[in-house]
Amino acid sequence: MAKIPIKLLANGIKEHGPKVIKFTKENGKDVMKTVAVIGSSMGTINKITQKRKEKNLNKVHYRKAKFNEYKTAILKDLDTKKRHELFHYTLEIKQFINQINNEETNTLAIKKSLHARREKNWIAILTQIQDKITIKDYEEYLKIYHSENYHSEYFLGFEGHVEEFKILLSNEKSERVYAYLAEQTNKSVREIKRDFIGL
Repeated sequence: MAKIPIKLLANGIKEHGPKVIKFTKENGKDVMKTVAVIGSSMGTINKITQKRKEKNLNKVHYRKAKFNEYKTAILKDLDTKKRHELFHYTLEIKQFINQINNEETNTLAIKKSLHARREKNWIAILTQIQDKITIKDYEEYLKIYHSENYHSEYFLGFEGHVEEFKILLSNEKSERVYAYLAEQTNKSVREIKRDFIGL
């Protein structure tokens, strides 16, 4: 905003100030009514503006709302989630990424960078969740390995993984156990031997 020179402002007050004061004295009641009307109109305008903002907030796209939910709530609570919940998140995110790819093929080239950024953001969240699954799977397998009576609440809904692991343990063929763990957790056999039997 441009600054008004002080000299110009002072000249305006000198020239028009006495006329404004005289008019206000002569028409004080009318001036006060006008100011009151303007003030009440401003309140109404503010209410309309506020309602418009609230209405626009309620129109948030479902995928954007889910993205915000993942960023603000879900990612912070990954440690407390069971495997079936984490698996559900990965399926949902993969579906969102497919939607973005489909939208990208059906839109103008101008929006391609926007779709690429959205896809990149979702892939970052997916990576975090997949890494959490890998870590938690590994921890749970380690607990099961060291205690036959250990019951994993984390694997509820994925008991087949636990049963297969226990069958491999009972056969006492260590290399098959290590191969299974390497496949399930993306860890190297060397790391698995170090963590599971201290080699």
